[in-house]
Amino acid sequence: MSQKIVAVQSDDDYFFVEAHYPSVTANTVDSCFYDFVSDVIHLTSDLGTSDYLWDTVLHEYGHYVADIYNITDFWAANHGPTQHQTDTFGKLVGPLLSWSEGWADYYSVVSQQMYAPYQLIDSASNPTNIADYKYKSRNIESDNTYLYGESNEWVIARVLYDMDDNGTSESWDNISYGGKGLFEKMQEAVPFLSILDTLSDFMDSLYDNESDDFGPLLSYYYIAENPTLPINNTTATYFAPRFEWDAGGGDPSVTTI
Repeated sequence: MSQKIVAVQSDDDYFFVEAHYPSVTANTVDSCFYDFVSDVIHLTSDLGTSDYLWDTVLHEYGHYVADIYNITDFWAANHGPTQHQTDTFGKLVGPLLSWSEGWADYYSVVSQQMYAPYQLIDSASNPTNIADYKYKSRNIESDNTYLYGESNEWVIARVLYDMDDNGTSESWDNISYGGKGLFEKMQEAVPFLSILDTLSDFMDSLYDNESDDFGPLLSYYYIAENPTLPINNTTATYFAPRFEWDAGGGDPSVTTI
């Protein structure tokens, strides 16, 4: 299933990856993960009874796709969607980790939305937890908790999803590349013989076009600043204008907006 979305987005053939289930290594570290050195997905033995089986499997496959196309780098770490990853891992690793994990969260959701209704069933205890708008318990369209700017993987997932979808009812989202269009832009942004490390690196490749549309999107997720003065569309005067803005970058004291 996830191989098919690669084919649709990239026009390449399907990609198959080796997966170990149950994986002794995954059980030892008590975590599922993709090994970018050996190109192997490792899954814990308890995943088979998890309500989020396919969320997790397709998240790890998303890492494999990122590895093939150099869309993200990798950093082995305990992480989560409520984490301010720059606070936890520092400025060098935090945004890199958020970009990598946020991409995989996004990829898991869109993979299921495209193909899951026809091919997958989830565990018996939660059979409806596929092909919805959720990554595990979080709705990618509406869960506004822990918006820590570029240092949060959930923010990255939501930004990518907004760039993909047709958010006509969302005032901050005027971008709709579609899945294939977004994937192509990410591929175009990858530096020659290098890797796309962070959201900032990706955005730098986009600013030449449609830059006016990115401001509201990035401000909404606390990535960019939010101008407050002067008020938009007001008449200029002879007096020097006063400029004010709310800082972006996320705020650990803010858990909801």
